[in-house]
Amino acid sequence: MKSIRHRIYLTIICGVVAINLLTIVFSYLHTQEELEELFDAEQAQLARLLESLITKHFSLDHDTRYTTNVPVLDEIDKQLALGHRYEKKLAFQVWDSEGNLRMMSKNAPLYPLTAKTPGYSVINYQGTRWHIFTLYVARSDIWIHTAQRADVRQELIDYLVLAQVWPVVLISLVIAALVVLLVRSGLKPLQNLSDALSECDVNQLDPLPDTRINELQPIQQSLNLLIRQVRDSILREKSFSADAAHELRTPLAAMRVHAQNLELDSDLSEQNKNSLKKIILSIDRMAHTVEQLLQLNKLENQQAYLLNESVDLQQIAIEVIAGLPPNVISGYQFELKSEPLKIVGNSGLIAVLLRNLVENAYKYSPENSNIDIQVYQHKQEVVLDVSDSGAGLTEQQKQDVTKRFYRVTGSVQFGAGLGLSIVNRIVNLHKAELLFLDNPVHQGLLVRVIFIHTDNLLLA
Repeated sequence: MKSIRHRIYLTIICGVVAINLLTIVFSYLHTQEELEELFDAEQAQLARLLESLITKHFSLDHDTRYTTNVPVLDEIDKQLALGHRYEKKLAFQVWDSEGNLRMMSKNAPLYPLTAKTPGYSVINYQGTRWHIFTLYVARSDIWIHTAQRADVRQELIDYLVLAQVWPVVLISLVIAALVVLLVRSGLKPLQNLSDALSECDVNQLDPLPDTRINELQPIQQSLNLLIRQVRDSILREKSFSADAAHELRTPLAAMRVHAQNLELDSDLSEQNKNSLKKIILSIDRMAHTVEQLLQLNKLENQQAYLLNESVDLQQIAIEVIAGLPPNVISGYQFELKSEPLKIVGNSGLIAVLLRNLVENAYKYSPENSNIDIQVYQHKQEVVLDVSDSGAGLTEQQKQDVTKRFYRVTGSVQFGAGLGLSIVNRIVNLHKAELLFLDNPVHQGLLVRVIFIHTDNLLLA
């Protein structure tokens, strides 16, 4: 997943690193060039100093050769030594025009460092590269060679460049830290807007708080407009469902009364009586759907439910089973296994939840099959299980079954697909967890409700 924040981090930091690398490379090349010129000038100055000394103070005859000792300072106490360890990396020679060596440093060879060509040159001596400057003194008819080891130059160049690199690296780290802090601070309003969006509840679509940031104002206004449109659409849908359900209640009740009156007529044939029974059954099914629509609409519109009652799950289960139609009680094997456990919630909503789960269980189970209800404690949780002996659900159906008006494909049972939507809403209100599992005992579905929050838990 791409991130604007990470992209800004990467762009700025890579830019800073690239600029600093170019700075280091340029500094290295420039320092190398300047030091090369400085060392060349130093060698030329040394040659001219030797020329002056020889001309004024030395008499170079054919039988005399002066040798300047080069101390090995690594073997001398550094505190007593007057000199520098780089002295052994410098050398010089003085030759006359007849090819006689008249003066030299001890570390110089006995043959000319370079040919009799004035100026600068480079040679290899004993596996080491040397920079040479040659000066011809016409009035003394001598050749002066000064030499310097190339590794000395390179060592100094590397030292100077490295001394510049560390500050650049430290500055780069400081800049990277500042970039992270400043970008994070700059994108904080965007993060706040994202958090406000993530906290939006479909049942309570309030406008987003004002960010007071000019760049985010158009986005915020567009989002608030979209939120208002969605909220109005949801309200219209809920209002239509509630109004339609309310309007259907009275005519359905009237239709049932008239159908029952016709059923009392002794002159009706058996075929007509069967038709009336089917009409009454259809009216009952429609009335059931209307009641579920009203219940769902009430759950979604009313936010301030009292959820602080002490709810006895065992007692609720007993009452739900006792309130089932006689034909259902006689047609199925209900078994209740429960501990006397209580939770904090709304007893009316929990009764609706359990009634819908039980109704869903027997609707999709064959007659005379088992419907098991179990209430027990697991660690700090109170668990409510309702299992049936039906065909069960596929993994995809388990994900879709709580959607409104969803019905299992191929089902012949009546219903509008609202029962489990109501269950899911009640579970959310109680901050519980709803699971659809395979029945571990035999074929069928196990619906599990876990009251997981300890602040909502009250043990008997």
